[in-house]
Amino acid sequence: MRKLTFSAFVTMAVFSVAGLIHCDSDDTTEDGTGGSSSGTGGSSSGTGGSSSGTGGGSACELEDLGDDCNGLTNTATPITQVDSTDDLPTGTGGEVANGIYHTTDITAYAGSPALGSGIVLEQTWEICDGEGHLVGVDDDTSETYHKNFTLAPSGTDIGATTTCSTQVPNNEVPYSSYTATDNSLTLYSTQFGISVTLTMQ
Repeated sequence: MRKLTFSAFVTMAVFSVAGLIHCDSDDTTEDGTGGSSSGTGGSSSGTGGSSSGTGGGSACELEDLGDDCNGLTNTATPITQVDSTDDLPTGTGGEVANGIYHTTDITAYAGSPALGSGIVLEQTWEICDGEGHLVGVDDDTSETYHKNFTLAPSGTDIGATTTCSTQVPNNEVPYSSYTATDNSLTLYSTQFGISVTLTMQ
């Protein structure tokens, strides 16, 4: 079966592409980060905390590059979607650790419109105290894009807001919950029935 790019999947789903991942409990799509070639973002809670938040680990600093967003280098390798007959899990929240991440898994669950589409992602992320940078490769054009975002986790809501994007058009996926561990971050979208896992490098 022909592989479907993430950008094409988002277009077929008639999903607006305003930000990168927009994350909240009812999967609205006004801002955020994520996507085929996408990133992360944030809203109102602070950093730290035992059940939700951002930060931890060694000191870090991100450099913004204006309209170019960031200078992050993509060190990730392409990963292809896997399909599952299970129901989409619900995230449990947690503290998002600072560090460099690669997108290492995308899974489509029972009932997902993405089942069988073979979406491919190639993304590197850097998260630092509630802010983040993303670099990815657009599946349709093979061009590299950059995105900046903020995170403000609250409960199981990642609270992501995109602040800069060089991707045109800018693809995003609405995430409804997340699970963070010391070395990973998994984002769940009830709208698309998928999860995306980032693993710290």
